[in-house]
Amino acid sequence: MTLPMHPPAPNGVILSTVVANGITHRLATSGHISVNKASASGSENDMQDNSPGDSQTCNLVPPLIMLLHGFPESWYSYRHQLIALADAGYGCCAPDMRGYGGTDAPSDVQDYTLDILAGDVIAIAHLLGYQKFIVIGHDMGAYLAWHVSLMFPEAVLGVVGMSVPYAGHSPKKDGLLSTLRQHHGDSLEGSDEEKIQSKFQYILHHNLPNAAKEYDRNGREFLYRLYAYTPGVDCEEKTPEVTDKRMFVPGYGAEGNKEDANSGSILDIRGSPGWWARLPRPKSLPHWLSPYDFAYYASEFDRSGFSGALAWYCAMDLNWTKTRHLRGHAISQPCLFLGGDQDMVIRNSYGGADAVESIMKENCNSLRGCVIFPGGGHWIQQEMAPEVNRELLLFLYSLQMEGTFAPQSYESHVQSRL
Repeated sequence: MTLPMHPPAPNGVILSTVVANGITHRLATSGHISVNKASASGSENDMQDNSPGDSQTCNLVPPLIMLLHGFPESWYSYRHQLIALADAGYGCCAPDMRGYGGTDAPSDVQDYTLDILAGDVIAIAHLLGYQKFIVIGHDMGAYLAWHVSLMFPEAVLGVVGMSVPYAGHSPKKDGLLSTLRQHHGDSLEGSDEEKIQSKFQYILHHNLPNAAKEYDRNGREFLYRLYAYTPGVDCEEKTPEVTDKRMFVPGYGAEGNKEDANSGSILDIRGSPGWWARLPRPKSLPHWLSPYDFAYYASEFDRSGFSGALAWYCAMDLNWTKTRHLRGHAISQPCLFLGGDQDMVIRNSYGGADAVESIMKENCNSLRGCVIFPGGGHWIQQEMAPEVNRELLLFLYSLQMEGTFAPQSYESHVQSRL
């Protein structure tokens, strides 16, 4: 298949690059949003100077909607929402998140902690002329959206999370990576014997040294299987190629990456197959993802690589430490959760639809809905775009009816809890 030479921006979606929070971001915008060309081509200080700053400009009605994608995705994951929300009169911005696509990918994991990522969102909103906005996130973008709402409560008018609910700050004494290493075996820093006994867990796999090289090498197959596989779909015979539950599979990484139980394990990323070999291989793409759509996603990762995307997961323990002060804080803004009952994250990580609703009720003071779509999978805003768009518009309409968008005097600066 010939790869797309240019981003397939739908009619009404404009792609631009800007500098905010110290790095270059690629933005997809729709509706009444416009990026100042002088700002977009200038330095960060130029952009801050050229961004609208008076109360009339910053208090645009309706407000900005920020759309934050997850792993492994792109602004393109919101192609349906960018159009539907703009058609309803909203201005939208879907960035390539830090580390993805046309946005810079710093090499230091410290540059992917929640305070930095939230700072990106705030800086982009300010550059576009908004002090307040509504934030929508999917997957790791939902994880970020919840935290933007907590860290910058004055900036966020409402929040929608998809696939990943807000479960509060973990009361455990260790961060997520440390907890996973305890449960699945220490594949990261353990002894050789501990590594041999460790079990595969995808977040730990993302954290193996030099993981990005293997993800880059297997990127297209990884994306294909991750996007296309769902239980019950027709798959190719003799897949998955690896059924061993261990992190490091004996024989893998030698002799053409074929599994050989008589060989020893290579105790690094070379000997640890990822989802590209552990998921069955569907015979075709799903209905919601055309060959052109897939080619665009694949070409984006061919260009940018996976190092920045994986860095979000490498920063998990740092995030736990940096957000300890948020323990006990609930989401105060009006919020909505959307997901699919076939989503492996909802089913395997959070215990299913009923458990997710309980989690959201416990950690959100103004939960407006917890909608779990029957038959929906992980990529819900693409799989069931009309249904998701309807719920988003109903949520936004409810905020409008409550006067959330009513004119008010906005503060010139947003105070963070960090």
